[in-house]
Amino acid sequence: MLLRANDGDPEENTGDESDWLWAELWTDDTVASTHFYEQVLGYRSVAVKGLSGSTYQIMGRDQRPRPSVIKSPFEDVSPNWLPYVKVDDVDAVAIDVIEHGGKVLVPPERDDLDYPVAIVSDPTGGVFAIQEKEKQQ
Repeated sequence: MLLRANDGDPEENTGDESDWLWAELWTDDTVASTHFYEQVLGYRSVAVKGLSGSTYQIMGRDQRPRPSVIKSPFEDVSPNWLPYVKVDDVDAVAIDVIEHGGKVLVPPERDDLDYPVAIVSDPTGGVFAIQEKEKQQ
């Protein structure tokens, strides 16, 4: 969905805890998907290699990175957008998710760009990722 608020879009935040951090498109055709968003939304993309050698297309505009596009990591998952929420402690939030009726679908681990991340769902099945924005060593 493309949306512009009647009162104007809010100022972009700095990614405080519990703010939306990122969106990632999982797709079977990264070339066609990237091309679509470049044409429709005026994005430009840059290829970034992950630690495993996989490629992420980071799209952006106005010198600001926006969403990324990746080849879907799971064969049985249809193309979809995965929103990310910034958290201070992925492990602690994953426990909170379970305690409040959600599920941990992909347990906390370091992603291919070396950030702590987990994929969870709320009690109704809504899927999103939780990620620490800073790499922890």
